[in-house]
Amino acid sequence: MKTTAELKDQLGQISSAMMRIHKAIMENEMELLEAKTMKPLGPNERLQVLLNDPDFAWLRNLSQLMSSVDEVYFQKEAIQQEQADILKKSVDELLIQSTDSAFSKKYRSLIPVVPDLMVYHGLLKQALIK
Repeated sequence: MKTTAELKDQLGQISSAMMRIHKAIMENEMELLEAKTMKPLGPNERLQVLLNDPDFAWLRNLSQLMSSVDEVYFQKEAIQQEQADILKKSVDELLIQSTDSAFSKKYRSLIPVVPDLMVYHGLLKQALIK
């Protein structure tokens, strides 16, 4: 059993890696969209695309899971081992295990082409096994 501090540290590392993954994917996808539409998007437009555009629906799975990890990380109560285990399993299933889900297919296709995404994926894998 890990201490609360160890669990918090691990969730922090997982969160950090997920944020880097999300940012790398988001920037790549926004650049592609801007190239397609030949129109730069401002911050508010980018947010609206992330929240509402059907082509970005697959990325919302990652956003929601990031929110769940951060919710536990920032809770006032001590983090319980079971909470951390459930989150780690969810992260593993979404980002590490290769499945036939829309997210997994898209994510796997981006790993070799998006700069630094493979590095961030490796950091996430390391954080999950600590």
